[in-house]
Amino acid sequence: NKIYLIKCKPEYDVIRDGMLYNGVDTVMAKIILENQVYQLIMKIIYQNGTKIRLIQNYAINGRLYSDINFNRFGIDGNCIGFYPSGEILEISYWENGIIKSPWITFKKDGILETVSYYEGDFDVRILYSEYFSNGKLKFEERHLSKNEDGPFNSIDYYENGQVKMFRKSNQGRQTYFEYHEDGKLAFKGDFVNNFLCPTGKHIAYFKNGNKRYEKYYMETLDQSRTNIKTGSWKYYNEK
Repeated sequence: NKIYLIKCKPEYDVIRDGMLYNGVDTVMAKIILENQVYQLIMKIIYQNGTKIRLIQNYAINGRLYSDINFNRFGIDGNCIGFYPSGEILEISYWENGIIKSPWITFKKDGILETVSYYEGDFDVRILYSEYFSNGKLKFEERHLSKNEDGPFNSIDYYENGQVKMFRKSNQGRQTYFEYHEDGKLAFKGDFVNNFLCPTGKHIAYFKNGNKRYEKYYMETLDQSRTNIKTGSWKYYNEK
């Protein structure tokens, strides 16, 4: 919901008609929730040239989406977002423009959906987690540096708690480990930036542990030269 942050940057010493502005600006914005687009009416309140409050309401029914307080440095205080029907959507806490708590989102029925941890700047997410409806961890991505494009690890889980896929990424090269639901290795291979760009050796395994195939691609970090087949490809029967 980064639409939430478009109007959430600090503003101060705002001049209108040669004077520090005291007043309210009203603008429209859009947000996508549950694959549906909603119009937001955003009221930005200024006092002595400084934005001090942002109130956002759903145009469809007038209900509150969020009410955010500001100081000269940015967001200051609790940020709580609501669904159009009134249920809590998201919660976070800020001090002087710096997020100090996890950014937590909920499904409409109140079940925990995601938890994000940020390193000072809201654009640098160091840990992101998604959850199944039963409360078990579904997905986790951890950045290993303060650079959003830097190295990271991610894990997908089955609903029974077993690891479904582990991915580690560094300097554009991503190594994937996929697992069967019983925990046995199903696949190992490298890609450059995404699944469509394989490189190096790829091995897959049947559920019984036997090899399913071995494939080889040109070793490269140049995305334009990935997916070039090389070597001898081998396929195996399950038994």
